[in-house]
Amino acid sequence: IWLSESVLPLSCLLAIPAVFLVLNHWRENPEKFKNLWKPDKCGKYFYVLFVIAFAGFWRLIAIVGEVWNPQFWSRPQLLQKFAISVLLYTGNALWQQVIVNGYFLPRLEEGLKNEKKAIFTLGLLFGLVHIPNPVLMPITMIGGMLSAYSFKRTNNIYILIAAHAILAVSAMYFLPESWHHHLRIGPGFFHYIP
Repeated sequence: IWLSESVLPLSCLLAIPAVFLVLNHWRENPEKFKNLWKPDKCGKYFYVLFVIAFAGFWRLIAIVGEVWNPQFWSRPQLLQKFAISVLLYTGNALWQQVIVNGYFLPRLEEGLKNEKKAIFTLGLLFGLVHIPNPVLMPITMIGGMLSAYSFKRTNNIYILIAAHAILAVSAMYFLPESWHHHLRIGPGFFHYIP
């Protein structure tokens, strides 16, 4: 993701140790990995708040798209294409949420010894990973904080994966591609050709 296409093999080699560290952590702490997939039973009020926050975030993205392109909703087969894109993006959302909330959030909490600082730091780091994309950086920073906060309250990774996929595809569909370069980050953002 971060290295240019000319050094893609090096990028893959650099990713192997990172993946090994995460997998080794879960091998040594299998209960943490198992608990990642077991939502807590919490009050329905929190799910209502989550849906309201998600809907507000989604609507904000949609409003920007509507202002930029008033004919947006009249595009042919928009809902069908949107739904297919969400399904295809779900795998990407899954691994990001698992790494962010299943690995980094507990590690940051251990290191910082403070839930609020861990949530803030996680959001900041998640936003920085999306440099230099001016659309994804603020969305992922806010989304990372909301995601971490929600995960701490519900331990429900499933709802976060769905919300992540819907919001990412919304940004791709609603916002001008000239702004986000088809959600590219790193050098790929600058080398993107529509």
